[in-house]
Amino acid sequence: MALVDGGRDEPANVQALCVACHLDKTNAENGERALRQAGAGRKFGRP
Repeated sequence: MALVDGGRDEPANVQALCVACHLDKTNAENGERALRQAGAGRKFGRP
């Protein structure tokens, strides 16, 4: 789990990636996070 999502800052939560893989993973995580946040907005009656 990413640190920004509450993951722990410890060796077991670290993954060494090349630059291209890091960008792919970051973009995927950011997209998932945006979908979760959009869903939370609808849950409370926000657009």
